[in-house]
Amino acid sequence: MNSNQIYSVYANACASEEIRTVMIRAGALLAIRGYTQRNGANDAEAYFENGALLKDGNVETFLPWNGFNDYHIGSQRYVGDQLAGRRMSARYLRGYRNLKREQQLIVARLSYVLLGGDLKNHASFVLAYSDDKTIDPRNAKCMSYRYLLKLCNSYGIPVYNLAIEEHLSLAIEWTGTAELCS
Repeated sequence: MNSNQIYSVYANACASEEIRTVMIRAGALLAIRGYTQRNGANDAEAYFENGALLKDGNVETFLPWNGFNDYHIGSQRYVGDQLAGRRMSARYLRGYRNLKREQQLIVARLSYVLLGGDLKNHASFVLAYSDDKTIDPRNAKCMSYRYLLKLCNSYGIPVYNLAIEEHLSLAIEWTGTAELCS
């Protein structure tokens, strides 16, 4: 599959109703346009996923382990090579090796969310919601979000964080949700 038909989502915090509406609409519109969504099975990412599934979109979910957040390996749900993901994460993040194994796996799965199951087919862009309100990895407090931003910088993948007002405004304009969010 061509990488220009793939996007990744990331969310690490509860979003307002306005932002959840944008997430659902974005997922639906991208599904209609034929994009494949990749996500990491975070509860907050479910809004993007639900939007895509409303329009029978293709969604690939990368789990840190089978059963994470009640997601199980199966149709379009995968667990990547944990060792490869952990090695990649350790190269990008200071302090990664000090995390508990479960925390390491949660961070490492983002390698697959961004780069695909073979770690060679990167997403065209990322739609995110992080209350860090940044796209600069130096300012990201959450380690998983910092890792995502570092990988995106390394691979030239643009990130649109809906917690940043300018990015949210663009997404509202693009998805036509201005009337829903007023």
